[in-house]
Amino acid sequence: MRGVTDLSPRRRARRSYASPRTIDRAVEAVRANGIRVTSVTLLPDGTITLSSSEDNGARSESLFDALDRAGRL
Repeated sequence: MRGVTDLSPRRRARRSYASPRTIDRAVEAVRANGIRVTSVTLLPDGTITLSSSEDNGARSESLFDALDRAGRL
């Protein structure tokens, strides 16, 4: 048996994508920290997912690489 609260019509989930300004602010904040954004994914609930790829050329040399290059291993 249905209760009183079940008599109301079912509401569809309202889509609320992030605004262009919000997306721009998120990308700017990530770039300000030196991270290169390669893709942006938007979900209907307003979630913004930013992806990045590590730039191998800008990666600092590890201690192992420095010692190996110097012939100290």
